[in-house]
Amino acid sequence: MKIEINGEKREINENATVASVVTELNASEKIAACALNARIVKREFWASTTLKEGDRLELLAFVGGGACAF
Repeated sequence: MKIEINGEKREINENATVASVVTELNASEKIAACALNARIVKREFWASTTLKEGDRLELLAFVGGGACAF
């Protein structure tokens, strides 16, 4: 299924969750906040928030003095 992650179209597995996408991107330690379709998702709900076709996921990392790539 296709979703948008930080403005980039990506293919992910059916029934993927926010937590599984963050893990797949090897970004678990980097991500400080997440928004799904412009709504904040608290970290405690990442594992239970299932993504759907066409969702827009924004993963935010707080970085001092540089850029973060994942």
